[in-house]
Amino acid sequence: MKKFIVFEILLLLLTPLANAQWSSEVKLGGLFYTGNVDKFNLNSSGNISHADSAFEFSANYKINYSEVDDSVNNQLIEGVLKYDYNPYGILSPFTLVKAYNNEPRGIKMRLSGLVGLKYTFINTVDKNNNEINDYSISAAIEYDREKYTTEKSDTSKLRWSIRPKFEQNIGENVSFRHVTFYIPKVDNFSDYIIESTTSVNTKISDNFSLELRYELEHFSHVIRENMENTDQSVRVSLVFSI
Repeated sequence: MKKFIVFEILLLLLTPLANAQWSSEVKLGGLFYTGNVDKFNLNSSGNISHADSAFEFSANYKINYSEVDDSVNNQLIEGVLKYDYNPYGILSPFTLVKAYNNEPRGIKMRLSGLVGLKYTFINTVDKNNNEINDYSISAAIEYDREKYTTEKSDTSKLRWSIRPKFEQNIGENVSFRHVTFYIPKVDNFSDYIIESTTSVNTKISDNFSLELRYELEHFSHVIRENMENTDQSVRVSLVFSI
């Protein structure tokens, strides 16, 4: 739990940097249930980013932690750094590094680095440079280095990363967003990962909004025995943004 608190404190300390070109956002949701079955869930994500016509830089984190009857069944921690050149252009090259940890899932650490190209076919911004809609697709080559909690040897994998994204404002206060990553191994398309997120965000004040989010994570090959290939979740989070 201390790791989770440190992530959020660091992000909140960075929010005063926000100005016309900097923006930041923190999402927080959870569940506590006690009775015949005791359940606890905490989920949080956030980002800080700088964007102008020349480049965009962003730092993101994501945390999903849950217990059932005092047994930890999910402990996802993810951090991402991303750099885009010419982010508002039709074609935008980018590079990204990511660290992923989820020991109940069998992954002690996955370090990823990738380079790719984004093609934007619809992008509209208002006078304050806020996106009204954004429809794009990207393709990248990704290198993964994985360390497992099991006796399985550490592995290195070269993958493709294909990502369609659709983002649309609906009126002044509601926005819809969908992103899917299809990440197959370069030399074996039967070994793949799918990560998908669909969300609806409703603004309730200048800095706060509510988000309804559906997430799916699918692994074609599981690391540990007796595990499902697919994790799904639906959650409501309070969002604070500057």
